Amino acid sequence: MRGIAAILLGVLALGTASGRAGDNWSDAQRLFSTSRFREAAVVLEREAKASPRSPEVWFNLGQARFQASDIGLARVAWERAAALSPRDPEIRGALELARGKSQSPEEPGWIQALEWLTREEWSILLLAATGFLGATFAAGKSVGPAVRWMRVAAVLAHAGLAALWIGADFAAGSRADTVVVAREASLLQSPVTQAKPLRALPEGAVFRAGRTHGAWVEVLQDGRGVGWVGRDATIRIRD
Repeated sequence: MRGIAAILLGVLALGTASGRAGDNWSDAQRLFSTSRFREAAVVLEREAKASPRSPEVWFNLGQARFQASDIGLARVAWERAAALSPRDPEIRGALELARGKSQSPEEPGWIQALEWLTREEWSILLLAATGFLGATFAAGKSVGPAVRWMRVAAVLAHAGLAALWIGADFAAGSRADTVVVAREASLLQSPVTQAKPLRALPEGAVFRAGRTHGAWVEVLQDGRGVGWVGRDATIRIRD
């Protein structure tokens, strides 16, 4: 990716993509150069609001948060970058770093495989397969063996891509969608302040959110509720 930040010997150098040298980028570079990482993050938050579909912006914001030791907020930004550019090696490397810091397990392999493409990319592939299938049948019934084989291939390709498209949608609905951003958070047995604490939730940990109850959100594991955590200690990263 152009204009992405890189950590070198613990110092973050923020690049600027062609045509993106606006005030926010200039301010962020200046703040990075003086190790004012939290202030740089505030500037990049403004840029993220202005360009929410830019993986570059989210990646840089994650780097700023990470340098400021805000592991949870860094992971939020990097997860959003990965949703927009899932195959970018630097974004994937950043997420590996966040997982290590928060001692979070990886998502199951089948989810990782299906998220190698974005939802939009899966939809484009399925649309292309649908067009190819329609084109083979538009030739009519009186066709040679080559076209008949193309029809068979088109049907199989369309069926396979449709299954993968459904699988990708299911994967998106199965994976963790919430990040713990508080320095200290506890998983409680029930949604009340006086409830029995079950275990600590490290900053940067992710989980699938279930029900909400006032100021609390349910933590799901393997599809079932295992406890509750304060909503103000978390940020949701997926709808």
